[in-house]
Amino acid sequence: LPFIVIGLMANAMSVRIFSHRQMRMQSVNWYLMLLHYPIL
Repeated sequence: LPFIVIGLMANAMSVRIFSHRQMRMQSVNWYLMLLHYPIL
């Protein structure tokens, strides 16, 4: 049972890190877009 809990926790952590990384990449893309198209 503890091994299953550890596996599930590791899986959730990896999914959270992956989604956070994608969100960070998206925000970086938004930042570059704003730099390219400044709203005056």
